[in-house]
Amino acid sequence: MLFYAIDQVNRLKEKLNGKTIALAANFASVDADGRSSVVVLKDICNIHCLLSFEHGFSMKAGAGENVREECLIDGIKVISLYSDEGSVAIPGNVKEAVDCVVYDIQDLGLRFYTYISSLLCLMRECAACRIPLFILDRMNPLGRKIRGNILGKDSLSFVGPACIPIRYGMTPFELALWYRDEFNIDVEIDGIKILGWRGELQIDTNRKFYPTSPSVKDFETAFIYSGTCLIEGTNLSEGRGTSSPFRIIGAPWLDAEKIKQELSCLKSSEGFCIDTVSVVPSCGKWKSEDCSCLRISVDDYSIADPLSLTLTLIYLCFKNCADIQLVRTKDSCLFIDRLLGKNMIERIIAGHDIEPLFKRDEEMFLEQSSRYYLY
Repeated sequence: MLFYAIDQVNRLKEKLNGKTIALAANFASVDADGRSSVVVLKDICNIHCLLSFEHGFSMKAGAGENVREECLIDGIKVISLYSDEGSVAIPGNVKEAVDCVVYDIQDLGLRFYTYISSLLCLMRECAACRIPLFILDRMNPLGRKIRGNILGKDSLSFVGPACIPIRYGMTPFELALWYRDEFNIDVEIDGIKILGWRGELQIDTNRKFYPTSPSVKDFETAFIYSGTCLIEGTNLSEGRGTSSPFRIIGAPWLDAEKIKQELSCLKSSEGFCIDTVSVVPSCGKWKSEDCSCLRISVDDYSIADPLSLTLTLIYLCFKNCADIQLVRTKDSCLFIDRLLGKNMIERIIAGHDIEPLFKRDEEMFLEQSSRYYLY
C-alpha cells in the first residue's frame, strides 16, 4: 500500500498538533479517501489561512490568469501567492500569526509546472522571516525517470526556476532539500515522508489521480503533457478549448494526416496511438476555427516517450507547414526558449540529433539529485 504524508494521521498529530499553520494546498491536496487536506488538518491544528499557487485553490483559473483571494471551508481565508506576473509575497500579518508553513501540493515532476517555482519562492519567504517549512510529501506521478536537458542559467524564468531537466524525478520534499542546498536558502525544513513508494509511475500504484490543474485532468494527460507542453511555444493549438488539452494538437492549416503518416514511420511514435481529428477549440489558439489535429493516446507507458514524440512533431511541422511559427512572450522572448532552453529549438528544426545532449544531462542530474532521494 502507498501512503502519502496526509494519510498518516498519527504522524501528523505528532508533528503538528496544536500549531497554527498557513497551509499551501489546492483541490488536488487530498488523502487516500479523497478528503481535502484542509479537512484532515483542521482537526489537528489551527489553519490560519490557505496559500494558493497558479490556478488558485479551487483550480478554476486558467494558465497565467491572475488569481484573487476567496473564502472557503469554514471561512478559512485563501491568500493567493500567484499573479499573472509570477510570485507574490506572504502578507506580514500571516508571517506574524503562524508557527510554520505547511506545504501539501500535488506536483507533476515537471520543470515547467509552476508549482515548483512557487515552492522556491515560498522557501525564500520562509527563510527571510525565519518561519519553518513543513512538507507533506507526495509521490512524483511520473516516477523517478529523468528526461530532457538541464535548463541553462540564461533561460531561467517562472516556467523554469532551476537548472534541472524537464522530468526531474524527485518528490516535493526531495526537491525542497535540493533547492535549499543549490540556492543556499537558510530555511528550516521538516516533513513527513511517503510510505510504500519505490519510484514507480502513479498509474502503476493504487493511488487515484486527481486533476492538478484545469487542463491536466487525468494521468494519461499528465504523462503526455511532459512533452506536449512545448507546443505552447508554437502557434499550433495545444488543445486548450477541446475535450483533450495537450493530447489534441493542430491548426487550421495543418495537414494532420500527412504528419501522422510521417510520424508512424519513426521510433519516437512507439508506445503511442495517434489518430487524426477535426475540432473547433472553444478558447485559446484558433478559437472557433476548424482545426486539423493529431490526437495522442498512450498504448505502452514502458516505451512511450512524450518528449521525443513532441520534438519530432515540431520538426515535421516546420518541415511541412509554411504557416507554423514560434510565439513570443510580452517581452519579445521566444516562449519555447523558456520551456526548452535557449538555442535548442534551432537544432531541432534543423533536424540535429539532440539525444546525446539529453543523455549527458540526464546522467549528470541523476548524480546530483540522487543524494537527496528519500526513497
